[in-house]
Amino acid sequence: MNILILSNSFLNNSKESAEITITGYVQELEKRGHTISFIPEKGILKTVQKARRIKKEKNIDFDVIHGFSAAPLLAAKVILAKFIVSKKAKTVQTLKSYSKHFFGSLYFSFFLNFPDKITVSTQEFKQKLVRHGCRSKKIDITRSHIDLTRFIPLNKEELKEKYGFDGKKIIFYYGSFYRSKGVPELLKASQKIVQDNSDTIILLCPRHSVDQEILELVQSLNIQKQVQFVTDNVNIVEYLNLADVLVLPYTSMIGTEGNPSCLIEAAACKIPIVTSDFPELKEMFEPEKEVLMTHPGNVPELEAKIRQTLHDPIQAQKRAEQAFKRVNQFDITKIVSEFLNIYSSLNK
Repeated sequence: MNILILSNSFLNNSKESAEITITGYVQELEKRGHTISFIPEKGILKTVQKARRIKKEKNIDFDVIHGFSAAPLLAAKVILAKFIVSKKAKTVQTLKSYSKHFFGSLYFSFFLNFPDKITVSTQEFKQKLVRHGCRSKKIDITRSHIDLTRFIPLNKEELKEKYGFDGKKIIFYYGSFYRSKGVPELLKASQKIVQDNSDTIILLCPRHSVDQEILELVQSLNIQKQVQFVTDNVNIVEYLNLADVLVLPYTSMIGTEGNPSCLIEAAACKIPIVTSDFPELKEMFEPEKEVLMTHPGNVPELEAKIRQTLHDPIQAQKRAEQAFKRVNQFDITKIVSEFLNIYSSLNK
């Protein structure tokens, strides 16, 4: 098939989740012999102009135009590309997260009735779109994906020795420091834990330089000796496997993938997880049995769950083993096959 993939332009950052997942999807499609044209462009008109140029240069017509975005309004990209560039193409729009911007509001969900198919990663997201005017029959649930050949369990103690953390317990976080990610709550919840246990450190790997606000919070909590920031590109699989607990204390799901990559990657590496009890995350993993969850923004509760994980590593590992059993549903090869089935059904 000739497939045109559209997305917003990426940040100048190879660690950005959207860039990793969408480019991985494109590469897997190409491995399977499909002809892929990929346009990561923010502007709608520029997207259409580039699509016309690609069609002319490659002398092809598109079978499918598939857009990835957070904003329902950006379904306009695939619709315009269809009617201006390739009228025979079938159209798919995937919403990867709730948008942070006004023009990404769910109140524009009626735009999603124009593409042939909409996909989201959770039932919760689907229900919200339906409540805001998108027809239910348009929407399929297709999970987010990771590369399960890359994210695998490794020897924790060997890695701790390799990276100079021998004998340490590690509270780990990686990803952006956007406010909705809950990094201040993580630091506050971990304050007494690291002060009471000199062998415990907080290891943070952001996707960008560290905000001054976060540095000042670490100083005010007097935990600077037990907090380490790593902003370089790292082998994230090895860093994940260093962790005794991964903490993802989201205060909101806005701006975060419905199936957060960090959460899936940790489960694939059999790392105990503490996160927030949003409905989207409860669809992924069972609270208490597989992943510990807390009410968003509840610092005392978050502290208790982190302590529980560190103080009872045997039970923590049992939960991690249970979570690991679910990760096959997020395998990139499975997700690509599901999208190809959607493409084929639309072209019948």
